[in-house]
Amino acid sequence: MKRIMIIGGAIVGALIVVVVVAGIFLVANLDSVVKRVIEEAGSRMAGAPVRVESVSISLESGSGRLDGLTIGNPPGFSDAIAFSARTVSLSLDITSLRGSPVVVREILIDQPAARYEFQGQSSNFSTLAQNARDHAGGGESAGADAGSGQALVIDSLRIENGQIAVAAPALTDQTLSTALPPVRLTGIGRDRGGLAPAEVAQIVLLALAESARTAAASTSLQDLTGGAEGAVDRLRGVIEEGAEEAGSGLGGALKGLLGGQ
Repeated sequence: MKRIMIIGGAIVGALIVVVVVAGIFLVANLDSVVKRVIEEAGSRMAGAPVRVESVSISLESGSGRLDGLTIGNPPGFSDAIAFSARTVSLSLDITSLRGSPVVVREILIDQPAARYEFQGQSSNFSTLAQNARDHAGGGESAGADAGSGQALVIDSLRIENGQIAVAAPALTDQTLSTALPPVRLTGIGRDRGGLAPAEVAQIVLLALAESARTAAASTSLQDLTGGAEGAVDRLRGVIEEGAEEAGSGLGGALKGLLGGQ
């Protein structure tokens, strides 16, 4: 009996050592782990390549930053980057890391660059938003039980001072640049006890798609197309279809996930 207790104690001791070592490894490699998760999960959700040059998170202060964030175009569009930001700053509620949901107090994306691209009867941003919606299960939120991964709450997300280039590469090489309307969201997942990462991605891409569509609608489509016959009406139809989605389908999903905001 004593021998069994000694063996049992040794096993428990070994497990404790493993847990401690694993914890040290996770903390020491937290930035690279977060970077990998953002790139792998983000690419699946958007249906397009998501890349981050570096991640830096302080577990003492809860502050963090992502450098070199890019979201590529989905299949069927050019090889250009749809959205990029030199720096994304964030603030975490460190105490929330012990349970669920994880609370992100603030995310700020300042001075991003975007490219709104027409292709056929769609645009790159509406396609990215639809991809995220499909990944999240059609937009029917089931709170933290939907999808997989740690439930999240984001108290404030701001995308500000951005610029967007509007292009129709199938028609012309010309691009028109204009300001990207700011995106400001609050209380993401707060009323639902947290949302799955796929749902959070859906919210962000839906809001970004609407901002990009609004910017595209403000440009001179006549200048963009060079006056090609029927081209202006075709592009205007893509924009108007996006507006209808924002008012019903995609926009309805966004409103539902934000708890009626």
